Amino acid sequence: MDPDAAFLLCSKKKKLDQTLSIAIYKCANGVEGDLIQLQMAEITENVKPHPHYFVPWILINDLSTAQLQIYQNGLFNFLCDWHRGSVPKGCAEFTNLFKQRKNLQFKK
Repeated sequence: MDPDAAFLLCSKKKKLDQTLSIAIYKCANGVEGDLIQLQMAEITENVKPHPHYFVPWILINDLSTAQLQIYQNGLFNFLCDWHRGSVPKGCAEFTNLFKQRKNLQFKK
């Protein structure tokens, strides 16, 4: 699916206001979107202490380490474990869902 068709489909599925959808589309596909992309590229090129080797590349608190990249496939789990303070609602829901799936696998 081409990006324009995907954008229209997502806008409809999420029931976005048409004015908002048009503004987002114009931003993403215009000069403003190009400038944002250039700014993000500059940030990506200057991550420390380790430069990025591929995309996506995980940064935690603006820190880049090659070791963090092992969490690519379990990023949500890692963030929930790493987070300090009250557990965000999404983490508890994810943990419960994970436990349910694990229980189903053992019953087979």
